[in-house]
Amino acid sequence: MPRGESSSNCAPSSSLTVWPSRVTGDTNKNSGKHPVDASTLIALLAKIPAAFWGTLTGFALAIVPVLISNRHSRKLQRQQLDFESIERQRERHASLRRDVYLPAADSVTAALAGLVKMLNDDRANDVELSAGAQELGTALTRVQMVATGETVRLAAEFHRVYLSVFTALMKRRYPMMLRKADIEIANASRQRHHEERLECVELMKEYNLSGAKDPQRRQQIRARQEHAGKLWREEHGQWMRFTVQQEADRHALIGDLVSWLSQLSRVQGTLMVAIRRELGVSEDATLLLEQIEITATEGVRALNELIPMIERGLDGLRSDLAEYEAEEGKALTPPPSQ
Repeated sequence: MPRGESSSNCAPSSSLTVWPSRVTGDTNKNSGKHPVDASTLIALLAKIPAAFWGTLTGFALAIVPVLISNRHSRKLQRQQLDFESIERQRERHASLRRDVYLPAADSVTAALAGLVKMLNDDRANDVELSAGAQELGTALTRVQMVATGETVRLAAEFHRVYLSVFTALMKRRYPMMLRKADIEIANASRQRHHEERLECVELMKEYNLSGAKDPQRRQQIRARQEHAGKLWREEHGQWMRFTVQQEADRHALIGDLVSWLSQLSRVQGTLMVAIRRELGVSEDATLLLEQIEITATEGVRALNELIPMIERGLDGLRSDLAEYEAEEGKALTPPPSQ
């Protein structure tokens, strides 16, 4: 303001009452509450250059789209993070299901195959059979930890039926394993006595070819040969009796195993369908059930084909045993008195 001009040409006095407190730093709390005249405010705004309003308008036009874009980006980012979190969680669940259900399906199949191996009375299979049963129990326990209620029930039902069949087979198999040891002992003993008989035959040939006249030596060889033959017949008869009983038990065991496998295959089918459902396989499970039924039918058919073969072998053994016992009876029967 020029020095020569009076203060009356300035803005109205009402506006001057606002500025001194701000300039002098007045600490009076009520100074900021003085009313401001609307005409004074309009006059002040009118003195602002138009370039300022253009800049402010351009800034507003520039910042608003940025704010809207940032808000939209944050929303999209939040949605993306939520989606990725859901996908990671879904993938973890799918990976957990694969790690649990697929080994369980393999264990179920291996356990059923192990039951057929129990027809063999070889003691060397015990470790493998026990390991298979333990693996099945572990796999089904893992299934029960993550599965739904229906799958848990089916897994428990299959395990129950399998354990009942496994226990029944072990009870039937244990006497067969002990009898097999008796068969091996009797076979080794009769083989040893047979070799002794052959040795006595060779000694008798040498004695006859030598032309020696030693009745005592001849009698010793003959007595030894007769004793070896007697022991061979006894061990041979024992071996035949054990073998006949062994094959008879195997024949009965196969018949029972056929019915047990049929029952297990039905439970296995429902469990496999439940596992497919847990894995998210939405296709119709009818084909799976049909394939399981076909596999079980083929297995039962193969076992049924073994039964006639075992029956024929058993009939032959029984016939040989009857002939042996008849011959032994004749040998033990004293000659009629003259």
